[in-house]
Amino acid sequence: MPRPGKGPRLYEKKRPNGKIDFYIRDTGVSDIPTGISGLENRGEAEQKLAEYIASKRGKLEPRDRDRAVQSVSVVSVLEYYLDHASADLASEERAVYAIKSLLPFWNDKTVADINRHTCTEFVRQSANADSTDKRSLGVLRRALNFAHEEQVIASAPRVFTPKSAKPRPDFLTREEFGRILWLLYFGHRKRGPDGKLTFKGRTRKTRHAARIALCQFYTGSRSKTIGKTTFKPRRDGPYLDLVEGVWYRSGIDERETAKQRKPHRIPRRLLSHLRRWQKNAEASGQIYIAETARHPGMPILTIRKSLQRAAEKLEIMTEENGRKINQHTLKHTAITLAIQNGMSIEQAADYFSTSPQTISDVYWHHSPSYHDQQVDIMDNLKKRRA
Repeated sequence: MPRPGKGPRLYEKKRPNGKIDFYIRDTGVSDIPTGISGLENRGEAEQKLAEYIASKRGKLEPRDRDRAVQSVSVVSVLEYYLDHASADLASEERAVYAIKSLLPFWNDKTVADINRHTCTEFVRQSANADSTDKRSLGVLRRALNFAHEEQVIASAPRVFTPKSAKPRPDFLTREEFGRILWLLYFGHRKRGPDGKLTFKGRTRKTRHAARIALCQFYTGSRSKTIGKTTFKPRRDGPYLDLVEGVWYRSGIDERETAKQRKPHRIPRRLLSHLRRWQKNAEASGQIYIAETARHPGMPILTIRKSLQRAAEKLEIMTEENGRKINQHTLKHTAITLAIQNGMSIEQAADYFSTSPQTISDVYWHHSPSYHDQQVDIMDNLKKRRA
């Protein structure tokens, strides 16, 4: 199978005297001279490249509806989507990230090239997980549908996405989480020659990871939501109301996404920690729940690596035992333990801002009342009279 084309790009060709000439290199085309020389003039060469790309695929306009899909490039559709649908995007950053992952494969293809075969080939050649490719292809589908609704293209071909993987919600027991939390906050316990107990291995980074992990354990929120939470109320992001004991997972002015982030009451055990952290934050000028000394005023958005290292060091989740820790493990842990302790589907869906269908499909079998009535019926089967 031939390697996919890289699309238009600048190419530096060095002369014998050391001077650099800029050329435009494109798939299936001989190198095109730009007439620009010298590294100090690279900006002008990049402008030439931009003009070449624009002339190659053109800019889509609403009046272009009658253009055949064979002449409309996939890249121009994605550009049109970003330029005109940005106000409706829940997360423009995620859309940009998805489009960047689409470009290497779809850069030299037109809308007419989109079919089951090319979508499957995109997934096969991608180095990302199938779930990431599925989200990227979802952005491509929305871009095509948006262009069709705006009467920019005559039709939107179907985009074929990989099947969803079977959920694998690995979770921690309460004891396992306690060991990980201890390691993140205190480090290893070690008794010295004098018999005194000391702690080694703790760092500022893992101490802040312990703070976020504790919040995730009691709320089931994603680490990014926890990390962005401020002690003071605001309209553009999550914040705490420690007087009423309510955690607002999103601000009023934030756009709604598929991931519901409804407010919830804060458990008493966590509330006492948060109030203590707030007092320390007021004294130090800290804004978010967890910050690092190196980047004050900046939120910590993920603790996956710290969790992974702690779990491996304690031999809780390793390749040998088939358990894998990821950015959602603590969310899975919170929901699973809540279900095991008697929380209903409706209560879990409301508290964790997760759909009842997901609670039922992924977590409900951990409930002590799971299939109680069904088992009672099967235990008391009676022989039917003829």
